[in-house]
Amino acid sequence: MADKINLGDHQIVTASPLIWLYWLSAVKEIYAN
Repeated sequence: MADKINLGDHQIVTASPLIWLYWLSAVKEIYAN
């Protein structure tokens, strides 16, 4: 799922804010470990 999200593609981020927030949470967990 994360591989489908591109920081340069604002349409995906705007259209799917929940997916974006979920991706950020996943990143936080990775760095937390």
